[in-house]
Amino acid sequence: MPDWSGFLLFLISVYACIEFVIMARQLGSLMHTAFAVSLLAVALAAVSPNLDYWLSLANLTIYPEIVIEWMRVVAVSFMLCGLAVLIRNAKPVFARFPLSFTALPLLIVLTYPLARNTLVLKEWLIGIYEGGGLLIALMMYGALSANAKKYLPILGAAGLFLLVFVLYWFIPGLHPQFAWVWKLVMDAGIIVLVYGNKEITGKHELRKTSEEAKAEYISAPF
Repeated sequence: MPDWSGFLLFLISVYACIEFVIMARQLGSLMHTAFAVSLLAVALAAVSPNLDYWLSLANLTIYPEIVIEWMRVVAVSFMLCGLAVLIRNAKPVFARFPLSFTALPLLIVLTYPLARNTLVLKEWLIGIYEGGGLLIALMMYGALSANAKKYLPILGAAGLFLLVFVLYWFIPGLHPQFAWVWKLVMDAGIIVLVYGNKEITGKHELRKTSEEAKAEYISAPF
Protein backbone atom coordinates (compact mmCIF):
# COMPACT_ATOMS: atom_id res chain seq x y z
CA MET A 1 0.00 0.00 0.00
CA PRO A 2 1.14 3.61 -0.55
CA ASP A 3 3.34 5.23 2.09
CA TRP A 4 1.59 8.56 2.60
CA SER A 5 3.98 9.78 5.29
CA GLY A 6 6.84 9.10 2.88
CA PHE A 7 5.03 10.99 0.13
CA LEU A 8 4.58 13.96 2.48
CA LEU A 9 8.28 13.84 3.30
CA PHE A 10 8.98 13.82 -0.44
CA LEU A 11 6.86 16.94 -1.03
CA ILE A 12 8.41 18.86 1.87
CA SER A 13 11.94 17.83 0.83
CA VAL A 14 11.32 18.99 -2.75
CA TYR A 15 9.99 22.33 -1.44
CA ALA A 16 13.04 22.73 0.81
CA CYS A 17 15.38 21.78 -2.04
CA ILE A 18 13.87 24.51 -4.23
CA GLU A 19 14.21 27.07 -1.44
CA PHE A 20 17.86 26.18 -0.92
CA VAL A 21 18.54 26.35 -4.68
CA ILE A 22 17.07 29.87 -4.68
CA MET A 23 19.23 30.87 -1.71
CA ALA A 24 22.29 29.26 -3.29
CA ARG A 25 21.84 31.17 -6.54
CA GLN A 26 21.18 34.43 -4.75
CA LEU A 27 24.08 34.18 -2.32
CA GLY A 28 26.51 32.23 -4.49
CA SER A 29 26.68 29.82 -1.55
CA LEU A 30 28.20 26.36 -1.88
CA MET A 31 26.79 25.49 1.53
CA HIS A 32 23.21 26.03 0.40
CA THR A 33 23.97 24.13 -2.81
CA ALA A 34 25.20 21.13 -0.83
CA PHE A 35 22.14 21.21 1.42
CA ALA A 36 19.89 21.39 -1.66
CA VAL A 37 21.49 18.24 -3.12
CA SER A 38 21.18 16.51 0.26
CA LEU A 39 17.47 17.33 0.41
CA LEU A 40 16.98 16.14 -3.15
CA ALA A 41 18.48 12.79 -2.14
CA VAL A 42 16.12 12.67 0.86
CA ALA A 43 13.19 13.35 -1.49
CA LEU A 44 14.18 10.54 -3.85
CA ALA A 45 14.59 8.11 -0.96
CA ALA A 46 11.21 9.10 0.49
CA VAL A 47 9.30 8.68 -2.77
CA SER A 48 10.93 5.43 -3.92
CA PRO A 49 8.59 3.06 -1.97
CA ASN A 50 5.54 4.79 -3.45
CA LEU A 51 7.06 4.78 -6.91
CA ASP A 52 7.81 1.09 -6.57
CA TYR A 53 4.22 0.44 -5.43
CA TRP A 54 2.78 2.21 -8.46
CA LEU A 55 5.21 0.44 -10.80
CA SER A 56 4.36 -2.91 -9.22
CA LEU A 57 0.85 -2.54 -10.60
CA ALA A 58 2.49 -2.92 -14.03
CA ASN A 59 4.78 -5.73 -12.79
CA LEU A 60 7.80 -3.44 -12.66
CA THR A 61 10.15 -2.52 -9.81
CA ILE A 62 12.92 -0.04 -9.00
CA TYR A 63 14.24 -1.97 -5.95
CA PRO A 64 13.46 0.82 -3.43
CA GLU A 65 15.78 -0.66 -0.77
CA ILE A 66 18.78 0.02 -3.01
CA VAL A 67 17.54 3.52 -3.89
CA ILE A 68 17.01 4.39 -0.22
CA GLU A 69 20.40 3.00 0.75
CA TRP A 70 22.32 5.01 -1.83
CA MET A 71 20.28 8.18 -1.37
CA ARG A 72 21.05 8.07 2.36
CA VAL A 73 24.75 7.90 1.54
CA VAL A 74 24.48 10.78 -0.94
CA ALA A 75 22.38 12.85 1.50
CA VAL A 76 24.80 12.48 4.42
CA SER A 77 27.83 13.12 2.16
CA PHE A 78 26.49 16.43 0.86
CA MET A 79 25.26 17.39 4.32
CA LEU A 80 28.84 16.99 5.57
CA CYS A 81 30.10 19.02 2.59
CA GLY A 82 27.72 21.84 3.52
CA LEU A 83 28.83 21.75 7.14
CA ALA A 84 32.47 21.80 6.01
CA VAL A 85 31.75 25.00 4.07
CA LEU A 86 30.06 26.46 7.16
CA ILE A 87 33.11 25.64 9.30
CA ARG A 88 35.44 27.16 6.71
CA ASN A 89 33.41 30.37 6.47
CA ALA A 90 33.28 30.68 10.26
CA LYS A 91 37.07 30.95 10.45
CA PRO A 92 39.06 34.15 9.90
CA VAL A 93 40.18 34.52 6.29
CA PHE A 94 43.83 33.81 7.11
CA ALA A 95 42.92 30.56 8.93
CA ARG A 96 40.61 29.05 6.33
CA PHE A 97 41.51 25.72 4.76
CA PRO A 98 41.35 25.38 0.95
CA LEU A 99 37.82 25.32 -0.43
CA SER A 100 38.55 22.04 -2.21
CA PHE A 101 38.83 20.33 1.20
CA THR A 102 35.09 20.83 1.73
CA ALA A 103 34.47 18.22 -0.99
CA LEU A 104 36.31 15.47 0.95
CA PRO A 105 33.06 14.00 2.38
CA LEU A 106 32.16 12.98 -1.17
CA LEU A 107 34.75 10.24 -0.77
CA ILE A 108 32.08 8.48 1.30
CA VAL A 109 30.10 7.89 -1.89
CA LEU A 110 33.17 6.57 -3.71
CA THR A 111 34.29 4.24 -0.92
CA TYR A 112 30.86 3.02 0.18
CA PRO A 113 30.79 0.13 -2.37
CA LEU A 114 33.72 -1.43 -0.46
CA ALA A 115 31.44 -1.99 2.53
CA ARG A 116 28.12 -2.34 0.74
CA ASN A 117 28.11 -6.14 0.71
CA THR A 118 28.61 -6.33 4.48
CA LEU A 119 25.15 -5.77 5.96
CA VAL A 120 26.11 -4.93 9.55
CA LEU A 121 29.14 -2.84 8.61
CA LYS A 122 27.31 -0.67 6.09
CA GLU A 123 24.49 0.04 8.56
CA TRP A 124 27.03 1.03 11.21
CA LEU A 125 28.84 3.27 8.72
CA ILE A 126 25.69 5.10 7.69
CA GLY A 127 24.71 5.53 11.33
CA ILE A 128 28.15 6.88 12.26
CA TYR A 129 28.13 9.33 9.34
CA GLU A 130 24.64 10.57 10.21
CA GLY A 131 25.43 10.87 13.92
CA GLY A 132 28.72 12.63 13.19
CA GLY A 133 27.04 15.14 10.90
CA LEU A 134 24.37 15.88 13.52
CA LEU A 135 27.02 16.33 16.22
CA ILE A 136 28.92 18.81 14.04
CA ALA A 137 25.73 20.71 13.22
CA LEU A 138 24.72 20.91 16.88
CA MET A 139 28.16 22.17 17.93
CA MET A 140 28.46 24.72 15.11
CA TYR A 141 24.97 26.16 15.36
CA GLY A 142 25.09 25.93 19.14
CA ALA A 143 28.22 28.11 19.15
CA LEU A 144 26.69 30.50 16.62
CA SER A 145 23.41 30.71 18.57
CA ALA A 146 25.27 31.58 21.76
CA ASN A 147 26.47 34.77 20.08
CA ALA A 148 23.63 35.53 17.66
CA LYS A 149 20.04 34.51 18.37
CA LYS A 150 19.19 34.46 14.66
CA TYR A 151 20.78 31.00 14.46
CA LEU A 152 18.43 29.50 17.07
CA PRO A 153 15.85 28.18 14.54
CA ILE A 154 18.56 26.21 12.72
CA LEU A 155 19.80 24.87 16.06
CA GLY A 156 16.21 23.83 16.73
CA ALA A 157 16.09 22.06 13.36
CA ALA A 158 19.30 20.20 14.26
CA GLY A 159 17.64 19.18 17.53
CA LEU A 160 14.65 17.77 15.63
CA PHE A 161 16.97 15.84 13.32
CA LEU A 162 18.71 14.46 16.40
CA LEU A 163 15.30 13.26 17.63
CA VAL A 164 14.76 11.58 14.25
CA PHE A 165 18.16 9.89 14.63
CA VAL A 166 17.23 8.57 18.09
CA LEU A 167 13.78 7.39 16.95
CA TYR A 168 15.21 5.63 13.90
CA TRP A 169 18.21 3.95 15.48
CA PHE A 170 17.34 3.40 19.14
CA ILE A 171 13.58 2.83 19.47
CA PRO A 172 12.82 -0.89 18.96
CA GLY A 173 9.64 -1.79 17.13
CA LEU A 174 9.25 1.59 15.44
CA HIS A 175 9.72 0.06 11.99
CA PRO A 176 7.84 -0.31 9.80
CA GLN A 177 4.40 0.19 11.39
CA PHE A 178 5.23 3.45 13.13
CA ALA A 179 7.83 4.84 10.73
CA TRP A 180 5.45 7.73 10.15
CA VAL A 181 6.43 9.07 13.59
CA TRP A 182 10.05 9.85 12.72
CA LYS A 183 9.04 10.97 9.23
CA LEU A 184 6.69 13.60 10.66
CA VAL A 185 9.43 14.81 13.01
CA MET A 186 11.77 15.02 10.03
CA ASP A 187 9.13 17.02 8.13
CA ALA A 188 9.07 19.50 11.00
CA GLY A 189 12.88 19.65 11.10
CA ILE A 190 13.12 20.40 7.37
CA ILE A 191 10.49 23.15 7.59
CA VAL A 192 12.27 24.76 10.55
CA LEU A 193 15.60 24.46 8.70
CA VAL A 194 14.20 26.34 5.70
CA TYR A 195 12.60 28.95 7.93
CA GLY A 196 15.82 29.48 9.87
CA ASN A 197 17.94 29.95 6.78
CA LYS A 198 15.42 32.33 5.23
CA GLU A 199 15.35 34.35 8.43
CA ILE A 200 19.13 34.63 8.48
CA THR A 201 19.46 35.70 4.87
CA GLY A 202 16.35 37.90 5.04
CA LYS A 203 12.84 37.26 3.80
CA HIS A 204 13.25 39.67 0.91
CA GLU A 205 16.80 39.17 -0.28
CA LEU A 206 16.03 40.89 -3.59
CA ARG A 207 16.45 44.13 -1.69
CA LYS A 208 20.10 43.32 -1.11
CA THR A 209 23.00 42.63 -3.39
CA SER A 210 24.28 39.09 -3.52
CA GLU A 211 27.55 40.08 -1.85
CA GLU A 212 25.77 41.90 1.01
CA ALA A 213 23.52 38.94 1.72
CA LYS A 214 26.38 36.46 1.52
CA ALA A 215 28.53 38.56 3.86
CA GLU A 216 25.65 38.76 6.34
CA TYR A 217 25.15 35.00 6.34
CA ILE A 218 28.73 33.84 6.70
CA SER A 219 29.88 36.43 9.21
CA ALA A 220 30.25 34.19 12.25
CA PRO A 221 30.42 35.97 15.64
CA PHE A 222 33.51 34.13 16.90
